[in-house]
Amino acid sequence: MKKSELRSGMMVKTRNGQRAIVMLNTPNGDAIVGGEGNYNNYTWQYLSSYNEDLTCKIPGCEISDIVKVYRFQSNMKGASFDRPESDVIWERKEPIELTMDEIARKFNIPVSQLKIKK
Repeated sequence: MKKSELRSGMMVKTRNGQRAIVMLNTPNGDAIVGGEGNYNNYTWQYLSSYNEDLTCKIPGCEISDIVKVYRFQSNMKGASFDRPESDVIWERKEPIELTMDEIARKFNIPVSQLKIKK
């Protein structure tokens, strides 16, 4: 998913587990508004702080990368931060990094028997 595909009312979840609502075209600009606890020590995060791939542009703010996007099935449910996982419309897939020893243990074989293909 891209930043340009976000719509007002969608909910996002950041890498640190905070959830917030997308609000576009507000008088103060496009933003993600936190309503669950204290969103990254703020209640308002400008979307201009994000790259198109939903990672945070600000150095050192990786915990604010957006990792999930939810949609609401009705306006009545839109005000709730208690969302089931079935409403997830996008989730960031992180690459898995494993050592040769970890792979060998996973398959219960010696490292010498591993052959990696591309």
